[in-house]
Amino acid sequence: MNKKKIILIAVGTVAAAAAIGAGIFAASRPSGKKSVYVYSFDIVGMTDYWGDRQESYGPVRSDNIQTVMLSDTQTVTEVKVKQGDTVKKGDLLLSFDTTLTDLALEKKRLSVEQLKLQLQQEEARLGELLDTTPNTPIVEETTPMTYDYVDVEVPVEEDPITELKVVSDEKNTKAAPGTKDNPVICLLPNMVSNLNDETMGKVKTEIQKKRREADQKANSLLPESDYNISEFYAVMKTTMDNLPSSTKVLWQGIHVTGSEKPFTLQFFDASGVLDFSILPERMQTVSVAIPNRETETAGNDYNTGGYTKEQLTRMIEDQRKTILDVKYKIKVAEAEYSIARREANDGNIYSEVDGKVVSVLTQEEAKENQQPILKVSGGGGFYVSGSISELNRDKLQIGSEVTVTDYRNGGVYTGTVESVGDFPASGDNYYGNGNPNVSYYPFTVFVDESADLVGGNYVNIQYSLNQGDGGIYLQNPFVRKENGESYVLVQGENGKLEKRAVKTGKSLWGSYIEILSGITMEDKLAFPYGKTVKPGAPTAEGDYSTLYEQ
Repeated sequence: MNKKKIILIAVGTVAAAAAIGAGIFAASRPSGKKSVYVYSFDIVGMTDYWGDRQESYGPVRSDNIQTVMLSDTQTVTEVKVKQGDTVKKGDLLLSFDTTLTDLALEKKRLSVEQLKLQLQQEEARLGELLDTTPNTPIVEETTPMTYDYVDVEVPVEEDPITELKVVSDEKNTKAAPGTKDNPVICLLPNMVSNLNDETMGKVKTEIQKKRREADQKANSLLPESDYNISEFYAVMKTTMDNLPSSTKVLWQGIHVTGSEKPFTLQFFDASGVLDFSILPERMQTVSVAIPNRETETAGNDYNTGGYTKEQLTRMIEDQRKTILDVKYKIKVAEAEYSIARREANDGNIYSEVDGKVVSVLTQEEAKENQQPILKVSGGGGFYVSGSISELNRDKLQIGSEVTVTDYRNGGVYTGTVESVGDFPASGDNYYGNGNPNVSYYPFTVFVDESADLVGGNYVNIQYSLNQGDGGIYLQNPFVRKENGESYVLVQGENGKLEKRAVKTGKSLWGSYIEILSGITMEDKLAFPYGKTVKPGAPTAEGDYSTLYEQ
């Protein structure tokens, strides 16, 4: 039995639960029989969900393994080895033309310099905010006061992104939404930032809808079948705190092909795509009442700064997050520049380990599938460094499984937590969705040699904090109340239905309820409604087909 189910998109779960409430469990017992169907826990419950998961970012360190990825600008001139060859450290593996690579290298260097300049600007902005005196009037009124009103700028209040939102460039009339010249932008909350067929299907539906709406405005509607697209271009975007105008955490171009699931995904460089999903202005003008000095009485003291104390506190915290994010981007850019500079040194790539060539692809295969053109292994693997808040440090267990995602090539791998640090890391080690104002401790994840990771690159780490805590969730309809006490109906040891009291905890999405005690994941549960569904009734094991039959 699958003892861990990770719910990736809460919307789908809520929809399923709504269907449950509508009565799809009408067949809770075999028609015309006395036995009551019971269902295994993995059908009617779950043990993990995205609300329990955290993420971090960190660099990869190769351990006795070398992975060679090709950039779009690299053209291989000769591969010196073949699969199965034994190589020594320093042996020539392959050569490539450096003409375009030199240009790409300069572009990466300039990117580092631009980010460092941005960091100076963001730190200067933080200094300005720290020096700003809040607008907090201290008044000892002895006579009625009159006020003047002035306009000041404050940050726009944005609604956070809670579910997939597809945005198209309405000003681009030369290319249809979702084409290569006019890719849509997909705003994703962090909890659904994974790239899967369900997400791609929703994006496809939204693009078709936008194309039809555009044609409808232009009075040029086509037959419905003409809007069923088989490929589209989209940019996946997630941001800090899930606010549309906040600092980007993910900005990845995806070229999707296929008329139906499963789709084929290829990555493209989205660095030149205009982010038209950002609000035109991040500030808004509001009127603030300022005491009129002409009617001011002796002893009154007024501060007429542009922001309240609460606004300044929030702006300072946001600015500190922005600075930490820029520092992280600098580290990523410097790592990419270092790797590119090493590879472009003389147009040759040499073995960094003593080992065996475990895979060799053609240039076309490597670029098309976003896989390494060559990999050499000496029996090692990869170590990924992450950081975890002091508030959660004790919850991350050594040996826990984590998910490592390399957004550069779309690779997703399973890793294992090998160690958690005893001392806090530097303040610059905050990479994730936690609180930047607390200390962060380093932890290390091991990923085996089958992964297509590259030493020096930065990757995303997602991990659960409730592994092994026994917390389980059951769909609401399977839990009933009587005299204020919650209970479920389960299959007893004698095969008969029995009533069992349970202690419940928090509600999840209005569709699941946490079960703190009373049942385990080994129990089989009945849908507790119907004239014959009573303690002592014989049971029969059901499955998805009996669960949904009418």
